[in-house]
Amino acid sequence: MKSNIKLKRDVQKAINWEPSMEAAEIDVTAKEGVVTLSGTVDSYSNMHNAANASKKVRGVKAVAQEITVNYGNSLKKNATAIATNVLDAWKNNWYRRRMIQGSGNRWLGKIRGHKTF
Repeated sequence: MKSNIKLKRDVQKAINWEPSMEAAEIDVTAKEGVVTLSGTVDSYSNMHNAANASKKVRGVKAVAQEITVNYGNSLKKNATAIATNVLDAWKNNWYRRRMIQGSGNRWLGKIRGHKTF
C-alpha cells in the first residue's frame, strides 16, 4: 500500500493532468486510501473531473468531495445546492412532468395490447 504522502502526490498529479483543471484550486488529503478533495472550482464539471481523476489513481479506495463550485463573485454553490436547484426546477416544470406521465400511459397501453389515444 502507498504511503499517504505518495498517494496525495499521485492524486494531485492526476488532477493537474486534466486539461480542464487550469483554474481549479483543489487541496488533497489522503489517509489509508481515502482521498478528500477540498477547495474551489469554477464549474460542476470540473468538480466531477477532479473526482474521476482521483478515482483512477492506484491505491485510492474512496473519494470524499468537499469542493465548492464558484460561478463568479456573487454566486457560490456547493453540490447540494446545485442538486436541490435541479430537483426544484424539475418539480416546478409541470409541462415535462405531464409529458412523461402521458408517454408512460401510452407505453403501458401498448404493452397490454390496447391502443391509447
